[in-house]
Amino acid sequence: STLRAEASGVVVLEAMARCSPKAIAGATAAIIVSTVLGAWNCYRIAELRTVITFPHFLSVFWRSWAVGITLPGQVADFLTTLWQLKGRSNDLNFVAGRLIADKAITLGLMLAMLSLLPVTIGEAKPFASALILAGVGAGAAITLAILAWCHRHPDFLARRKWGARISSVLTGARVPADAAFGNAAVTCMKLLASGYAYWVVLKSITSSAPDFTTTTVISQTAGLIAYLPISFNGLGTVEVSAVAMFRAAGVDSASVLSAYLILRTITIATAWLPTAATTVLRPTHADH
Repeated sequence: STLRAEASGVVVLEAMARCSPKAIAGATAAIIVSTVLGAWNCYRIAELRTVITFPHFLSVFWRSWAVGITLPGQVADFLTTLWQLKGRSNDLNFVAGRLIADKAITLGLMLAMLSLLPVTIGEAKPFASALILAGVGAGAAITLAILAWCHRHPDFLARRKWGARISSVLTGARVPADAAFGNAAVTCMKLLASGYAYWVVLKSITSSAPDFTTTTVISQTAGLIAYLPISFNGLGTVEVSAVAMFRAAGVDSASVLSAYLILRTITIATAWLPTAATTVLRPTHADH
């Protein structure tokens, strides 16, 4: 087994060596575009225009993103953003509600992509796809119904500990339709940019890389694992899921694993290098 592990490691390193500088540059650019779009989405949906300029919020978001991709689950970036906005916004509960809504919209679209997975890997199962879409729709409808009910019955939460704060967060989470649809549109562009990063790296490594659509669907579906707080931002578990799904699409495991290792490295460097530089040169409290 030791020899097999060493051989596998050599194969992965050889696959990584095939990734061209052009692909790395393209993936880095796509990750930056995706992150800026994510920042703009949060800035817009949280109505922070009167609180902080977008360039300054981008610094806040970038630091939060760096923390978020380092810690388990998908809440570290959310909490870090709120902490940095403390003292700038008069109603952090409202901002928290809007940021939760942003995450819910992203999760919903990723789950919708999951419904396309059977088609993209060549195992068309209309019933399974329809069932997933129905589940996403039902979850959204139930969530909206709960928010509406809490809004109509404020006394229900007011009588409980932290009730007023929770009520304020839920009020913030009631996003107007135009803002929600705008957020969803930008989120789609963000997911496509992220998918491009995976596609350009994988295509550089192996000739058996699937098309852009298939790569995007599989990569975003595998990314759902990162929402589970079982490892550092899905480290390891995401890769295992991706290997299994890409294998079904005809891609060898070494190529997939090498692509994910490269993208992990690019993402961490893109997140932390600017964060470290701005923190040293211009501390967080000076970002006014």
